[in-house]
Amino acid sequence: MKKIAILLTILAASSCTVRTTPIQNTNFDDVDFSQIRMFESGKSCKRFILGIIPLPFGQPSLINAVKNGRIRDVKVVDYEYGLTLIPPGTKNCLVAYGLR
Repeated sequence: MKKIAILLTILAASSCTVRTTPIQNTNFDDVDFSQIRMFESGKSCKRFILGIIPLPFGQPSLINAVKNGRIRDVKVVDYEYGLTLIPPGTKNCLVAYGLR
């Protein structure tokens, strides 16, 4: 039983997520970072089993992220890539930040 618990702990710890901001498409001159505490976020994701078989729900789009976060003025957009344990595979997300 201990070996299974150790194996599950190692497997859970090996999961990772990477978040990137596409700076070539972002104009940071228009973003007032003094209001960053007021920023809300919305996320839209797509999952893949074993990293190659897409699940039939979810679509990482800016429109869905804005709807999910109820954002009216988008300031910054991030991409998030990660591993999932259930189902085993990957998750690709688009995260929008802005004001409501």
